[in-house]
Amino acid sequence: GERNPYVCLPCSLMFHYDCIDLPHVISINRHDHRISHRYPLTPGDRVCEVCRQDITWRYGAYSCNKCPDFSVHSLCATRNDVWDGIELEGVHEEDVDTTPFKEIEEGVINHIFHKEHNLLLSDGGQVIHCQGCAHPISSEKHYKCMVCDFFLHKKCANLPLRKRHGLSTHILSLHPGKENSDRLFDCDACGRVVSGFRYEYGDKIVLDVDCASLSWFRNPKRHPHALFLTTLDKGTCVACDKTDVYVLNCVECKYSLCFKCATLPEAIKHRCDDHFLVLSRGEKAAYKYWCTVCEAETNSEKWFYTCHDCGIMCHVDCVIGDSLNIKPGFTFMDEVKGLKMEAVLNDNNSRPLCSTCGSRCRFPMVYNLSINTYEGFHCSIECLLNAAENILLG
Repeated sequence: GERNPYVCLPCSLMFHYDCIDLPHVISINRHDHRISHRYPLTPGDRVCEVCRQDITWRYGAYSCNKCPDFSVHSLCATRNDVWDGIELEGVHEEDVDTTPFKEIEEGVINHIFHKEHNLLLSDGGQVIHCQGCAHPISSEKHYKCMVCDFFLHKKCANLPLRKRHGLSTHILSLHPGKENSDRLFDCDACGRVVSGFRYEYGDKIVLDVDCASLSWFRNPKRHPHALFLTTLDKGTCVACDKTDVYVLNCVECKYSLCFKCATLPEAIKHRCDDHFLVLSRGEKAAYKYWCTVCEAETNSEKWFYTCHDCGIMCHVDCVIGDSLNIKPGFTFMDEVKGLKMEAVLNDNNSRPLCSTCGSRCRFPMVYNLSINTYEGFHCSIECLLNAAENILLG
């Protein structure tokens, strides 16, 4: 039958029918180098970099010539969601430079997405926003333009121009964000709108820089074990209860975390408190707690933000909103429809009313929408798009 093995009696070797035609050299989305099939592997304890289960070194598997500890089960390496189906034996491997900048002198670079001016490595000290990830820069070292208001975290300045990720079998390319854009991009991993740098492969996949840099998650404050992207099967996140989302899985227990929760900042400033709010893991509590921002009850068994000095608690969504990857001042324009949207910090003494849902805008960012003679503030991207659709159709 199909599962009957092929046997070499002199060598005492057996091969399944399915394993006879395994490719010899391939590239997979879990590693930057090519890997090749070997039998046997060098002795030692090994873990598959895809499924995270043990590999028996006596049997065949894929490994990397440049990274001796990198190994993958044969069937894991050739999964449709891991391998692009191309055999690379005999194909010349090009050495592609993925460096995003040229070093002019020590501490001064010229970045590919800001060629007109040089960037100077600087210390933190002021609250500004990174052009790459759109997150605030405060105490971190960063690059600032020597002429204009262009800032990059040091880690964002070093993002490679090409990279692989477990959510796609294609090589992803880094693209710049624009202050004035004619298109809104959604990250296919976390669902957030992206105004800064993004990785993409055509129209097939878009990832923000945080999700593109995340292939595994380890934080003992959240969970004692490491989490990995072991499969593209969608699941349920333990932190936010969202279902049918891409998740990072614990291979030791039934714990899964979505990309949106895995990329939440550990600490963040919010207008509701003078101190940094710290992300905390939920625990069962004997008392009820209320969100300082929206004044609704919080579920203490889920993740929340808190100030350890003041004792306040806030829903994650109330602190983050939908603007984590949107830089203040980001503008979206559709000249054909006469539409303009601008992201504005919600930092006035009084919070504006949302022109769509009528509620007070409680999130960190509000969106000013202008269409022809209409102009109004909106508390979320969802309310903004609903308003634009109703006006254009009406």
